[in-house]
Amino acid sequence: MPYNLRKRKAPEPVEELEPKKPRARVTKVAKTTKAKETKEVKKVKTVKEVKEAKEVEEANEVNEVNEANEVKEVKKVKEVKVSKRSKKSKVLEDSKEVQEDKEIEVKADTAVKESEQDKQAGENQVEEVRKVKKAKKETEKTTEHNEAQEPPIAEPVEGLSNLYVFGEDSCGEFGLGKIGVVKNNPTQVPLKFRIKQVACGPMHTVALTTDGHVYTFGCNDEGALGRITEEEEEEATPTMIQLDDTIIKVTAGDSHSAALSESNKVYIWGNFKDEHGSVGLLPECDGEKSYRPMQVMSEVKFKDIASGSNHMLLLDIDGVVYSFGVGAQGQLGRLAPEDLGPNENETHAISAKNRDQFLKPQPVSFKYVDPQRTFICDAIYAGNYTSFATNTDKKKNRLAGWGLNNYHQLGYKGTKQQLKQHFPRRSTFTCSTSMVGVACGSHHTLFLTRTGRVFAAGKSLYGMLGLGNISAESVCPAKPVEGFPSSVKTIATNSSASFAATDDGKLYSWGMSGPCLGAGKDEDLLRPTEVTRLKGKEVISISSGSTFTAVLVQ
Repeated sequence: MPYNLRKRKAPEPVEELEPKKPRARVTKVAKTTKAKETKEVKKVKTVKEVKEAKEVEEANEVNEVNEANEVKEVKKVKEVKVSKRSKKSKVLEDSKEVQEDKEIEVKADTAVKESEQDKQAGENQVEEVRKVKKAKKETEKTTEHNEAQEPPIAEPVEGLSNLYVFGEDSCGEFGLGKIGVVKNNPTQVPLKFRIKQVACGPMHTVALTTDGHVYTFGCNDEGALGRITEEEEEEATPTMIQLDDTIIKVTAGDSHSAALSESNKVYIWGNFKDEHGSVGLLPECDGEKSYRPMQVMSEVKFKDIASGSNHMLLLDIDGVVYSFGVGAQGQLGRLAPEDLGPNENETHAISAKNRDQFLKPQPVSFKYVDPQRTFICDAIYAGNYTSFATNTDKKKNRLAGWGLNNYHQLGYKGTKQQLKQHFPRRSTFTCSTSMVGVACGSHHTLFLTRTGRVFAAGKSLYGMLGLGNISAESVCPAKPVEGFPSSVKTIATNSSASFAATDDGKLYSWGMSGPCLGAGKDEDLLRPTEVTRLKGKEVISISSGSTFTAVLVQ
C-alpha cells in the first residue's frame, strides 16, 4: 500500500494546555495473495502391445515413486513460503495448503491411472519428472542462500542482555513481527544479538548492538527506519540498516533517526516536519525525506548527538555545539524571533530561500550563559522542543537550556516570562551545577545529578513530575523527586510520563495512565512506582515513545 495513504499529520501547535494523547494509526490492509505452485503432470495416451505389459508395469512403478516424491517437494516449498508469512492467517494458509496438496495428489493418481502401456512414453515421463525435481532443488538452494543473507529474526539467546517492551504497538515499534499489539507487562523482544543501547521515537525504535550494528523497526512513513519497506511485516521486524562504520550511539526523533560512529562521523536518515509540512533533513534533500543514511558535515569530527522531535544537536570533539532542523520554538538556540516569523504565532515555512538557515548545521553561541567564562560543552540533550547542554567545568558544572518554555520546562522562568527562549541561558535551580543527565518531554523535564538525585520542572499534569498531587499548573524552579530506595542512575521521559532506574536495577515509572507505564494500573501515577514485573532483572537503560517503553536488562 502506498505510504501516502497513512502519512503523519503536520505537528500540532505546542502551546496547548493539554498535551494530546497519542493518535491512533491507520494500518495497511494485509495482502493475502499467495503464489500457488502446482505440478501439471503430463498425460500419456497411447496403445501398445499386450506383450509389453510387464515393461509398462515397471515403468509405472517408477512413475508412482517419482510422483509421490514430487508431492513431497511441493509440500517442502510451500512450507518455506508459509514460514515467511507470519503476518498472514495461519489457519487460512493451512486449509489452502491441504486443499492444494489433495489436488496435486489427485492429479498424480489420475496420471498414473491414465498412463497407457507405452514403455517409451513412460521413460520420457520419468525423465521429465527428474528434470523438474532437479530444477526445484536448484530453486531451494537459491532460496536458502537468500534467507541466509536476510538480517537475523528475533530469537532469544540465554545469558545475553535483552530488550523488553511494554505499552501499545501501533505500527511495529515492538519489533515482534506484527502490529496492533498491547503488552501490559514487560515482554522480551527475542533477538539473536546483544543490544547495548535503544532509542525510541514516538512510533519507531532504533537498537544498537554491542558489535556496532543498527537495527530499526516501527513506523517508516518518513524514512525513519533508514531502509525501504513495502509490507507492515517488514516494518515490524528488526532489520539491520547499511552503515559502513561501527556505531557507538543512536538517537530517534519524530520522523528521523541518527547514529554516531567510533570514527566521529554522524549519519542521519528520515525527515523533519514543521507546521507547514515536510522540510527534509539537510539542504541537499530539497525538502524530501531520505530512506538512506546520509553523513552530516564530513569535515567535522563529532563526539555526541541528540535528537528532538524535529531538530538535532551535534557536539564536536572541541566542545562546540551545532544545531539544525525546525526552530520555530527557539530550540536551535541561534535564531532571533524575527528570523522565525513575523510574530510569535506565525512562522516562516522552510523553503529553498531559507533552507540553509535552518537545515545547515551551525554553531550555537553560549555568550549569554556566562560572559566571563568560555562555555566548553561536554554533553548535549534534546527534548521535543527544547535543548540543553552542560560544560566541562568540574568545579562549576553549569547547565544551559533553550527552546520552548511555556511551562518553565527549561528549569528557569526566563526574561520577562518569555514562552520561548531563543538563546542558551543558565539554569540556576538547586543542584543545577552538578547535572549529569537530562530527559525532556514536551512540557516537562527531569534532571539527574551526579549524586543520583532526580529533579523535575515544567507542567504538572497527569503527575508526570512525580511530585504528588499538586495544585500548581507548573513547577519552577525544579524540585526533587522523592521515593527511590537508592540512587538513580538513568532517567527517561515521553510526552506525558517519566521513568527512572536505580543503582540496584529497579525500574520506576509515573505519569499519565496507560500500558506504557508497565505498572498494570489504570490510573495516573503521581509518584514513582516500581515496575514489579521486572523483579530479578537489572534495568540498565530506558527509552520511551508515544505509547510504549523499551528497556535493556541484564
